[in-house]
Amino acid sequence: MNLIRLKVNNQVKPCIDKTPYFSWVIISDKKNVMQKSYQIIVSCGNELFWDSGIIESDESTFVCYGGKTLKDLRCYTWTVTVIDNYDESAMLSANFQTGFMNKEWQAKWVSSPFKMKKYKKGNGGQNGAEYFRRGFNVTSQIKCASVYATCRGAYELSVNGKRPDDRILAPEFTLYSKYLCYQWYDITQLVKLGENVLGMLVGDGWYNSKNFKDPDKGIKKEHSVLFQIKLDYEDGTFETVLSDDKLKVADGTVW
Repeated sequence: MNLIRLKVNNQVKPCIDKTPYFSWVIISDKKNVMQKSYQIIVSCGNELFWDSGIIESDESTFVCYGGKTLKDLRCYTWTVTVIDNYDESAMLSANFQTGFMNKEWQAKWVSSPFKMKKYKKGNGGQNGAEYFRRGFNVTSQIKCASVYATCRGAYELSVNGKRPDDRILAPEFTLYSKYLCYQWYDITQLVKLGENVLGMLVGDGWYNSKNFKDPDKGIKKEHSVLFQIKLDYEDGTFETVLSDDKLKVADGTVW
């Protein structure tokens, strides 16, 4: 027997800002295998947040977290151990990240100094992309590094010229006058000791689309970015880098 497809809130290694629910799948070469019990342990570093104990149950989807209050902007490891009706056991671990669960952003919105164009009929007339750039210094050995980011528009994020994943056209489409999604990136492998640079290439996206009629008319403003970098050092200290007046902005071609 083995375990696969460990998920939190139906996602693989997600960033969450709500109570986690755990799911997993059992596979086996034997017939009629059923889960007899499970145990879930959740920890952050050396700190234990939840030990469910051995639960006699065949439940393996959307098992609700029942431990201590999770802390914001942390990486957690969860381990599930399953015993089946043949008394065989299997264990597997995975990670999840917490976002802004209990506190507000420290970062501030930073808007482009370039005014948005008014669209004309026909082709052409789109706004050009804009480049937001923020330097930051890493002073010690990094244990892990994360970025929480969003924008008014659509963006691609990079650190030292490299993208942390293949995501495009973030943030996801929403009713922007009501809420705006933010994204989490693991940039541990991209940062280095000394000077680093975070870049965001920002275009109109759905936020100010020429061809998309949406119910958010009247809220359009200049391209803006919001991000918060969390640097966790090996010595147990951490540092936060925010979108602020140290951002540099330049205009570019149509994106």
